[in-house]
Amino acid sequence: MLGNTFYGYDLIALNEVTMLLRLVLATVCGGLLGFERTKKRRAAGIRTYILVCQGACAAMMTGQFVYLYVGSTDVSRIGAQVVSGIGFLGAGTILMTGYHKIRGLTTAAGLWATACMGLALGAGFYLGALTVCLMMYATMGLMDKVQTDYVSRSHYMDLYIVFRSFQDVVNFFSFARKADFKIRDFETTRLSDCNELGTVFSLTFNKKYTHEEAYACLAKAEGVLLIEEV
Repeated sequence: MLGNTFYGYDLIALNEVTMLLRLVLATVCGGLLGFERTKKRRAAGIRTYILVCQGACAAMMTGQFVYLYVGSTDVSRIGAQVVSGIGFLGAGTILMTGYHKIRGLTTAAGLWATACMGLALGAGFYLGALTVCLMMYATMGLMDKVQTDYVSRSHYMDLYIVFRSFQDVVNFFSFARKADFKIRDFETTRLSDCNELGTVFSLTFNKKYTHEEAYACLAKAEGVLLIEEV
C-alpha cells in the first residue's frame, strides 16, 4: 500500500481515492500525536493536531491541483507558506509563567512537525509521513520518560524562589553552603506592588541528596515564600 499503486490505483496521482486516503491518514496520524499531548493535558490536543495535519494536507493537495489544472509552475508554493505560517500557531502555545518557567515548547515543535507531516501526506509521500508519525510519537512519549528520569538523577537544579526580603536572600547563601549546595549563578528581581524578591538560582549538590531531598531541604530555608523548579 505504501508503493505507487494499490489494487490498480495510482496513489501518487490526485483523484477521489487518493484525496480521501491522504485526509484519512492525516486524521489518524494527527490524532495519534494529539492524543499523546492530550494525555499530558497540554493546550493543543487531539483536535488541534488533527486540524493542523488536515489543513497542511489540504494545502499540499491544493498546490498539486493548481499545478495540474491551472498551470502553475510551482507546486510547493502553498505548502511553503504552511511551513512558515504554522509558527504563529505554535508561538501561541509557548507561555512564560509567573515563575519564569517556559511551557509549550514541545507542543509548538510538535505542531510544526505535524504540519510538515501533513504536507508529506498531501504530496502522496505516504511512507515518509507514516515513518515521521511513528518517530514523533516515540519521541513525545518515550523520550519524555527518559528526560524525566535523567533530571531526577542529576545533581543540578534551576530554582525559582520568592523571598520575603533581601536579607533572606543573603541568609539563603549561608544556608545553601552549610547544606553542601554550590550556587553557580543567580539573578533577582523585585516583584511588583510588594517588597518580596523573586530569584532564579542555578546550583549543584553532592550525591548524598536525591533530587527530591535537595528540593525539600532548600524549601526549609528561612524567608522562602515560594520555591519551584524551572
